[in-house]
Amino acid sequence: MKSALAAGTYFGDISAGMPSFGGPPEKISEGSTSIRRKSVCGQAFFITDDTPALNFLEFMEPIVEGVGLSLPPRNRRVPYPVMWIAAVASELWALVGKPFGVPPPVLTRSSVRFICRTHTFDGSKARRCLGYAPKYGWDESLERTIAWWREHAGLQRKDAA
Repeated sequence: MKSALAAGTYFGDISAGMPSFGGPPEKISEGSTSIRRKSVCGQAFFITDDTPALNFLEFMEPIVEGVGLSLPPRNRRVPYPVMWIAAVASELWALVGKPFGVPPPVLTRSSVRFICRTHTFDGSKARRCLGYAPKYGWDESLERTIAWWREHAGLQRKDAA
């Protein structure tokens, strides 16, 4: 079965392990090896921890700041329709400029939708049907993610420089 990691969401066979940002696939929990024995083939599961619901920017803020970068101040807001129009223009520019080597757009209608919506996922079905339990809590996961980005992207905290 093919698998993919798209926008932080893993699609694929989780019985062999999940891809991790910091190395080879890891078991999603100690009970993950028993997944194939359960009658769950073809079902969809959200593999989540107990982190409170956050929008994308709230989720990314401690990671971005942890590697020494910063997000724009929260009091600066661009209306959704303005961002949508800018995304359409960005996509059109990339389409028209493709023969001339213009790179794919970073700002797209999809990215605007993703950033501007709060996404919540319920992992209770995975706990109930798979016996899933998060391997790491939110604080340790955050620390590990920041450490991985510092190591692999050559980033360090501003106050450490």
